[in-house]
Amino acid sequence: IASSGSSQKDSLSASPYASYLYASPEYIRGKAADQRSDLYSFACLLFHTIAGRPPYEGKTPVDCMTMHVEDAIPDLAEYVHDEPGMSEVISIVKVCMRKDPVQRLESFRQVVSGLEKAEEQIAAASAAMAQELTAAKAAAEAAEKSEARSRTKMNTIFSVLSLVISAGALCAVPFVLDLDLAKVEKALEQKKQEGKANSASGSNEAESIN
Repeated sequence: IASSGSSQKDSLSASPYASYLYASPEYIRGKAADQRSDLYSFACLLFHTIAGRPPYEGKTPVDCMTMHVEDAIPDLAEYVHDEPGMSEVISIVKVCMRKDPVQRLESFRQVVSGLEKAEEQIAAASAAMAQELTAAKAAAEAAEKSEARSRTKMNTIFSVLSLVISAGALCAVPFVLDLDLAKVEKALEQKKQEGKANSASGSNEAESIN
């Protein structure tokens, strides 16, 4: 990009089509190209860098030149998110791409000042975002520790319950065994009594026969 007073040839890229992509309306019309023409070309390049495409795209160089002269200024906001600092950049691009050179910024010093302002806004937003991420991380770590403590507490409760259940089962074993032995003893006693009764009955029958 040339400084004020440079020729049209020096003001734009040596590549013809590149010139058409970033050429100012007055340059295309064959009028004098000064620093404000360079500002227009710079704004087109900045638009291309941010949006990922040139501000005007035609099927032919003539189509592209016609768009630079006649078409409305494309809105860079359609290609970027609503982020801090971008509104300043969008404003710079819009002002520097005005069709009338008189309505554009007057110097690159103004562009640099605007971009520095945008840079400060982006840096401030980044610092705030970093603080938010740090706070979120601390909250996540605190939640993780709380969850770990909860898991430890639950494991302890389950362990105690297991011990209680196991102890209860062990206490129940002798009871079951005692219950079974009592049944066996009772059955044996019944058998014994029945045997005595049968023996007595047999002796009485023998005496009767005799």
